[in-house]
Amino acid sequence: MRKRKEVKREKEQHKFKSLEALDKYKNISDKEQSLKQYIKEFKKVVENADVVLKVVDALDPLGTRCSEVQRATTRSSYGV
Repeated sequence: MRKRKEVKREKEQHKFKSLEALDKYKNISDKEQSLKQYIKEFKKVVENADVVLKVVDALDPLGTRCSEVQRATTRSSYGV
């Protein structure tokens, strides 16, 4: 029974890992609420920015890249 609850909770937490998924859920914990607020501010900054710099580690470029941030900045630059 506990394992089912843990699995269900993990699935719920996984939903919040994408930027857009946070907008769909209203009943969330304080930690998730602060993450939602952070994402909201991030979107404002990206929309108002003239230039966005992407900094990656030369030894591990794929490991230091955030695809969610890349998608958000690309969408913003094309007005999508």
